[in-house]
Amino acid sequence: MPTSEDGVAWGSCDEISQRVPLGVLLDCLGITTDSADPRRAETARALREDVPRPGAWYASDPVLAAVDQVLSLVDVLCADAPLILVLDDVQWADDVSLLAWRRLLRVTSQAPLLLIAAARPVPARVEVDRLREAVDQAGGTLLPLGPLPEASVRELVTHLLKARPGPRLRRLVGRAGGNPLYFRQVVETLIEDGAVTTEAGVADIDEATLDNVPATIASAIWRKLNFLDPDTREVLQWAAMLGVDFALSELSVVTGKPASQLMPTIVEALTAGVLAAAGYRFAFRHSLLRHSLYESLPAALRLALHRQAAEALAAAGSPVERVVEQLLATPAEPDAWVAHWLITNTDAIAKRSPGTAVDLLRAALGKEGMETAIGQSLGVRLVQLLFWLGRDPTEEARAIVEVTSDPAVAAEMRWLLAYIDYRRGDVSAAALALEDVTRALGVPLQWRARCEALLAMVQRAGQGDLVAAEVTATSALQHATDVNDVFAMAYALEVLWQVESVRRNHRAALDYVDRSLDAVAGSAEYADLQLSLLDNRILSLQNLDRLDDAGEVLTAAQDMVVRRSSPGGMHITAATHYYWIGQWDDVLVELAAAVDDGLERTFFGTRDRSPIRQLYGVGALIAGRRGVIADMAAYLEEAEQYQQTTVANRESGDFLLAAEALAAEQRGDVAGALELLAPVLNREYAQMMLRHQWLPTIVRLALEIGDADRAQSALAVAGKEAAMESTPARAWCAEAWCRGLIDGSPEPLIEAAARYRSVGRRIELAAVLEDIAVVHGQRGDIIAAEHAFREARAIFTQLRAAWDISRGEARVQQYGIRRVILPAEGRSDAELVLAPIEFSIAELIAAGFANPAIAAQLRIPRLAVQNHVARIMEKLEVDSRNGIAHWVLTRSG
Repeated sequence: MPTSEDGVAWGSCDEISQRVPLGVLLDCLGITTDSADPRRAETARALREDVPRPGAWYASDPVLAAVDQVLSLVDVLCADAPLILVLDDVQWADDVSLLAWRRLLRVTSQAPLLLIAAARPVPARVEVDRLREAVDQAGGTLLPLGPLPEASVRELVTHLLKARPGPRLRRLVGRAGGNPLYFRQVVETLIEDGAVTTEAGVADIDEATLDNVPATIASAIWRKLNFLDPDTREVLQWAAMLGVDFALSELSVVTGKPASQLMPTIVEALTAGVLAAAGYRFAFRHSLLRHSLYESLPAALRLALHRQAAEALAAAGSPVERVVEQLLATPAEPDAWVAHWLITNTDAIAKRSPGTAVDLLRAALGKEGMETAIGQSLGVRLVQLLFWLGRDPTEEARAIVEVTSDPAVAAEMRWLLAYIDYRRGDVSAAALALEDVTRALGVPLQWRARCEALLAMVQRAGQGDLVAAEVTATSALQHATDVNDVFAMAYALEVLWQVESVRRNHRAALDYVDRSLDAVAGSAEYADLQLSLLDNRILSLQNLDRLDDAGEVLTAAQDMVVRRSSPGGMHITAATHYYWIGQWDDVLVELAAAVDDGLERTFFGTRDRSPIRQLYGVGALIAGRRGVIADMAAYLEEAEQYQQTTVANRESGDFLLAAEALAAEQRGDVAGALELLAPVLNREYAQMMLRHQWLPTIVRLALEIGDADRAQSALAVAGKEAAMESTPARAWCAEAWCRGLIDGSPEPLIEAAARYRSVGRRIELAAVLEDIAVVHGQRGDIIAAEHAFREARAIFTQLRAAWDISRGEARVQQYGIRRVILPAEGRSDAELVLAPIEFSIAELIAAGFANPAIAAQLRIPRLAVQNHVARIMEKLEVDSRNGIAHWVLTRSG
């Protein structure tokens, strides 16, 4: 329903709306293409834009993008005036609306937004239970709604009748058990029947009326509907097929009557109070009115009418979701028309609700079977969609392989099955299956190239065979080029990037990723793939110590996320980059955004949440270094739910290893910390792991407990890593650092520090400066030690790294180095806390900008702005955006 003039927007769910993604919130906010509000109309149009098909293996997640667009509109509306959103019958709400509602909970702490939702305890739904938990965790109020007390019942009846209820009327309303809907409908029916008499301010009914009042609310409502003309009731029954609300054009389509002929019926229904105007649509005044009309039709007739309505709406060009409502309303067996319509519209359905698309395809496939051509087409679309959703379509894919005579379809299914084997950790099975496809006769060159590209990845990441991976990827690249398959070309080049990255030939790796980016440039359908390749480019630039260039690429990638409304964003890449350059608060914002996004990185088109392990590892490491042990433990616990099924998963797990080792060190278990870091010394554990960045920590811990062998092993690994670097960079610094610690020589440490300082690696710089101070102290050069530790401590202080400060002080105090209070210490000014981007956001808030406008101006995702605002409020100890604005204006005044 449209927002009312007093800023209250309300919506009510029904059983059909549970299957219509975001339908409840769209109705509640009046988001329609014909809305008089251009912002609502633009949002509605954006939600209906076409997207690449999920089966293309590279589609973004349009559901999350749609949620973000709706939430952006709410931000804008809240900037205009306070807003109240009310949803009734939430037990019927679709899952996407519930997701959006959970995300809106965070907005209530930042904007003038009040959320009110009501849900019945049945039907029980896990999603609704999660929403209740989220409300409780957000500090909301949960109210169990019991029967109205007798005094309140009398008050409401008195209001309805403009008189006090008499004894017989009180007996009647008492039968309602305190249910206001029941007794209100019954009283209104009695008034319409003229059965209520009022005398001396008391309203009552006679004994005969009391005995004949309908026993159920449905019967009472039906009596009310009996006053309508039979033709009107028939039209309203068609309207009930369309849901709680409908457009006149839709009613015209399904009844086959022109709008002009329907107008007398609509006017009568409006006059009788059965319908109400709802902006550009009409709605039943209560879902029970619609329910009564709907249930008056025999089930078999409803089934046939829904099927008829679906085809009529589709032929008239109605939105896909309206056709889907009709197909989902009854358990009809899909016929040939339904099957063909699903094949044609799978992408559009999946855009709005992937789960709904799966259900419809399964139902249609159950009717057709895999033996028919239509059945195989349905099966392929189902497999593609399940794969994209991260589910297991093994059974369906194998069934297609057994019956299809199309070599391209068979190759695609076998490609997919091999990837599933690889994702499960069965590397040998995946490699054998792909080798069979590449050797088979009649396989289209496009799918030969794609299978070779996947085989190359399995050989590199799963089997660790760089030579075989390079040969296979080169062949895949040639075949892909021959048929101009951009997808296969990009992934063959991506594997070659991996090969050179493992060899630490980062310049060659950068060349491969740039060629891959050139291949997909300008293709909107490859948005996810392009972001993945930009991720690779950032890593190569980081490995070359070109951090400024890496930051520029990251900014460009984040800008792409904003422009294309791509869900998921670049959270892991951004967090890792921010960690090493010392923007730790930005790391935590990225972590919060990733959790809110339900981070689902795509690779070969499938959703995969396992990379979030790395993000939790970064968060745990920061929390531990800041001495926030509870947060550190929480991050580590969250990471445990994501399994490591492939070798590739281990390659992004080094931050978790470092965080777990830090936790052990903080418990005083240094030997245990070293054992946790042992995989870093094993090059076969994870080829792509940037092990050099953790080797100095291993040396420091080993020397602390006198484990000279472990320290030498770490130095040897550092030496091999440094020797592999085609351009001296991070591994070279790590080797110098390890050698300086073992030899007790400050010169190599100072060289490493100079390099870190020049390229902007503040975290490694602070740590090596601490070690320089210790080595100088061991050699008796106290002045040099104090100078080095002062610089280290200044960086640690800016980072609020309490653990590093206390550890460093304990290490240098034995050499007589006293603690020096830095100028910044002891100040409570938030300037010491807010990051530069947070200052910018705070100033824009003070200037009156809403989150979407801030996101557009700073070119960062709206959700990132929301998370920044939450952290700013926490740091400034204020409870609203007004508090932030007041702080900014106070400082400037």
